[in-house]
Amino acid sequence: MARSLAQALAARLAVDPRFNLTLCGPVTQLDALGVRQWAPPSHSLPLINWPFGRHSFAAQLAWPSVRARARDALWFFPHWDVPWYALPKRYVVMIHDLNFVRVPSSTSLARRWIAEHWIRHAMEHARAVVVPSNATARDLAAFLPQHSRKIRFVGEGVDSRFFQSGPPLPASVAAFTEQGSFMLSVGNRRPHKNLTVGLDILSEIPKLRWVVAGEAWPDWGRVMARAARMGVADRMLVLDAPSDGVLRSLYASALFLFFPSRGEGFGLPLVEAIAAGTPVVCSNVGSLPEVGGSCATYCDPDRTDAFIAAARDLVNFPRRQLPACVDRIRRMTWDASAQRLAE
Repeated sequence: MARSLAQALAARLAVDPRFNLTLCGPVTQLDALGVRQWAPPSHSLPLINWPFGRHSFAAQLAWPSVRARARDALWFFPHWDVPWYALPKRYVVMIHDLNFVRVPSSTSLARRWIAEHWIRHAMEHARAVVVPSNATARDLAAFLPQHSRKIRFVGEGVDSRFFQSGPPLPASVAAFTEQGSFMLSVGNRRPHKNLTVGLDILSEIPKLRWVVAGEAWPDWGRVMARAARMGVADRMLVLDAPSDGVLRSLYASALFLFFPSRGEGFGLPLVEAIAAGTPVVCSNVGSLPEVGGSCATYCDPDRTDAFIAAARDLVNFPRRQLPACVDRIRRMTWDASAQRLAE
């Protein structure tokens, strides 16, 4: 999300003279992404090295010197660990969702307590708070109603490349996917993603396989241990960090996207799958019905039987997304999100 939005903002430098853009991040990684070529030839794109990970105390100490280098800037923080002190007089914070506060399975009790206080701090001091969905806007307004006037919707988009076919899959991945129909899950493997439901689907539908693509979290070992006990682990393929090209090809060849999350601020895998023409089976919570509209099959995240029934229907009657759904998603662009953020 942050990468796509930053790239769209860089492109706007050619048409919007009201602002310049400086990127902070690990410079080696930014260079590997080719960020210096994002800006039009008439503009430079200064980079400030920011080598810190999420929830870093060192980042808090480094913040004042980084701010001094960037001088007068309107800051955008796409994570809840915004600077706790030495804040500028005007800055923008994106709050993607309230999972840390509202979805107990998303994190530990201690981190939930910290996140709640950090979100309160950000809301109290920000000049504006941007959100990716109306669902997050409603959650924030209910959480801190005294600051609801600061909330601004910017939305998210889908990269145009997801409407195109991807490159050939690596041999090891292709060998798995070519063995039969598979469902696809994309995103980090944290407990609130509710992926254990997928094991029950595999158990009930023996001819179905499952590709899980995304960052691992400690709890995932428990899921795989259960998969082994159930005898379904050999029908699973887990990919830690697939490239965008691999993801595009997986979306295009999957029978459906399986996304049973208990809480989402937007749900990028939904729009990426729909762009590729892939059916979606997902939860009916948070932003997902807002984002997917009539282009997905929704299930209560606590109703395993509903997910099994939806999966069985797609196994028995395979289909692709209707053109109207693909056209709807095509209108969700990062350029539109960047324009709203710039304003």
